[in-house]
Amino acid sequence: MSKTKTVIVIAGISLHADYVIRHNVFELTKNEYPPPKRKQHLLKSNTGMARLEGKVICITGAASGIGFALAKLAAQNGARLSICDIQREMLAKAVADLKSTGADVLGTVVDVASDTQVDSWIATTVEHFGKLDGAANFAAIERTHGAFTQIKDLSNQEWNLVLSVNLTGVMYCIRAQTKVMKRGGSIVNASSIGGLRGREGLAPYCVAKHAVIGLTRTAAKENGANGIRVNAVAPGPIETPMFQRLRDTPKDDQETKVMTPNSMALQRNGQPEEVAALAVFLLSDDASFITGAVYPSMQNPKNVPLLLSLHVLANDVLSIVDGGATA
Repeated sequence: MSKTKTVIVIAGISLHADYVIRHNVFELTKNEYPPPKRKQHLLKSNTGMARLEGKVICITGAASGIGFALAKLAAQNGARLSICDIQREMLAKAVADLKSTGADVLGTVVDVASDTQVDSWIATTVEHFGKLDGAANFAAIERTHGAFTQIKDLSNQEWNLVLSVNLTGVMYCIRAQTKVMKRGGSIVNASSIGGLRGREGLAPYCVAKHAVIGLTRTAAKENGANGIRVNAVAPGPIETPMFQRLRDTPKDDQETKVMTPNSMALQRNGQPEEVAALAVFLLSDDASFITGAVYPSMQNPKNVPLLLSLHVLANDVLSIVDGGATA
């Protein structure tokens, strides 16, 4: 076994990667870093103010997981919030929790697969707060039942439902949000590591998350002249209720083993607050020259070839070359 350090330069971007050569496969070396102790933190902008001070931000899928973590962090950073979710009781609890911290928050039960409900929610948001500065479209489902389904066994119902929420719902939201962002704004969409690669048994989810990236980059081009930035995050294994359900489904395949905490360079999965911090940055004016970009929010598994990292990077390089992203 030999240990090697290499520098890879692609379109002026330098990647420093430590890896071990084992069986002719490049693998990341083990880095045993503990998870961050803080659950929430106040992010300061380069002006010294809270990053979202005075901004009105709407968030879908905000009753739990990354959406709720983002709502909490955005409120801590000065945002006024309009949050929605299809889960009525969980949404009510989320609103109560946020208000208990002093947040200015409006909660609405919304099925993002319904264009009329989305349009009504955005209209109510603007009527209530007087404007809309930013949006995070994080509502998603992974499947309609408790089993992985290969394409040959996939029902029309499952395909249509997952895409209606994870893709069409994002389009409905972007369409409504951009219509009312009169003074510019920022939109962050949730893709996934599943939007950068395939996953056996999750075709509808992966297809939708791939398409969200195309939708994000197209919306960025269409709305740039109006001062509206559109970006996406692509989380990997994050400890959310959705990921826990996915992980707990019995499935003995190599990819499932690759995504376990012990296989990760940091020896852990991510926390919702870590993705929320990235989203807050993209929503803030600190990211004012970034649009059309997709940010993977994950560490590389130790036993995934380095080429996967380069594939992810190449997507953003191509976006920059194409004029969609500036970072």
